[in-house]
Amino acid sequence: MLTLAKAAIKDLRGQLAEMNQVKQDNEKLKQALAVKDRELKQEKALSERLRTQLDDVKQFMKEMIPDLSAALREKMKAWLKGRERGGPSR
Repeated sequence: MLTLAKAAIKDLRGQLAEMNQVKQDNEKLKQALAVKDRELKQEKALSERLRTQLDDVKQFMKEMIPDLSAALREKMKAWLKGRERGGPSR
């Protein structure tokens, strides 16, 4: 009977050790998950900032291209008029 009780206590201690190890492993996993969660939030924030900057650049280009096109057309007209008058070909 005493031997059976000692065996049971030994078995319970082994189970307790396993449970403590599982608890430690779970804590490590929780910490790793928290780190990954923070990294993901930072990546999402960066992605959103980049998307906003890209949208700003697109809008800027939409606004500038007509102005640049008009300026280029004027320069081209002036250059052509200069060529017609016998000016430099550059």
